[in-house]
Amino acid sequence: MAAPRSDSRQRILLEAAALFVRHGYHGTSTRDIAAAVGVRQQSLFHHFPSKQHILVELLDIDLDAAIVRVRAVRRSGATPAVQLYAHLLRDVRAVVALPFDSLGVFRGAHQEGVLSEPGFEQQRRKFTRFSRELRAIVEDGVASSDFRDVQPAFVERAISALVIELTWLRGSMQRASVDQFANEVAGFVLRTVLHDPKQLNKVRKAAEELCTKLDGAV
Repeated sequence: MAAPRSDSRQRILLEAAALFVRHGYHGTSTRDIAAAVGVRQQSLFHHFPSKQHILVELLDIDLDAAIVRVRAVRRSGATPAVQLYAHLLRDVRAVVALPFDSLGVFRGAHQEGVLSEPGFEQQRRKFTRFSRELRAIVEDGVASSDFRDVQPAFVERAISALVIELTWLRGSMQRASVDQFANEVAGFVLRTVLHDPKQLNKVRKAAEELCTKLDGAV
């Protein structure tokens, strides 16, 4: 996780995430979470005042890091094609590395309409910022003729749908299969949008080098 936490606090987050994915946010109570952790509700409230605060933290762990990653790629000075490939590699790897199913939590919250409820305004804004950054990479690619004349908003949503597949695959992934999946996702997207798909190998190599540079700077 992003910052050191007490064992109890981390266990609450992990068990709550699993319950939110399995039963939904509205289908999970603080009593359910406390029982899964093996503590009394009062102990849970010592760490989180409400169920909403738990979901907010789970969403922020994912969204805050995702925004930092995509902005670092955009500031790299690489071509839009390399930026997009590198972003996809780093995003997939980061999602799998999290100790909970962040995509499942986010997808469930979105499907239940939780993100439109009061108390989640900041998370809505963060998701909008992330989407705009990703869309801007595609817009830059179209403007520079790196990419075909595609609709940036459609590409951004399609990428989200592809990455959400990790919800189903992350549990059985080993490191080698994570890298393979990340390259499959990135390669699929870039073959679709590249003006000259023959440049894919060159883009992939440059993107891997950029990932190494950015990961080393963290």
